[in-house]
Amino acid sequence: DFTPSMSQYIYSGIVTGATQYRFRLELFDEMSPTPEVPVYSQSVDSPNNYVTLNQFTGLLPSTTYVVTVSVELFGEFGPYGKDCAVTTPAFAAKATPAMDLGFEATIYPNPFTTNFTLAVETSSQTDFGIKVFDMVGRLVDQRTVSVSEMKKGILGDQYPSGVYNVIITQDEVVKTLRVVKR
Repeated sequence: DFTPSMSQYIYSGIVTGATQYRFRLELFDEMSPTPEVPVYSQSVDSPNNYVTLNQFTGLLPSTTYVVTVSVELFGEFGPYGKDCAVTTPAFAAKATPAMDLGFEATIYPNPFTTNFTLAVETSSQTDFGIKVFDMVGRLVDQRTVSVSEMKKGILGDQYPSGVYNVIITQDEVVKTLRVVKR
């Protein structure tokens, strides 16, 4: 377990003949009804045997994540190797007015079968950034929407069945929600 800076390299062992290294960063919640299912999972592919935390999105400060690495040999990725715990640094807090509490976001219905609504409450008029990742860490959807468009924020109709992490940002405030499509 170690705490690198956001730009410090996190290395894996060198594998002779490897053409890519896939670094998977996951966060598990032991208090969840399904503690074996990560609440955050994102992968970054690199031709090098190292990665930085800056390459991952939606990380929480002072939080311990599990890193595993898979190596591509002969055009196929193998199984993930031994895990390693990495704790994110406590990010420097940005001064914000005392009345600015960020925003609240909820998803319903969850789980969903066709699509879901992303409901937000905010006092800011700044646009929202929305990124949706599948549990392998692939970006499935990305968009920027205004506060008025967010009132009718319906997503998910094009997604295959699975578990998704929805990352919403506004004014440097980040919320991560998990949603399941049946």
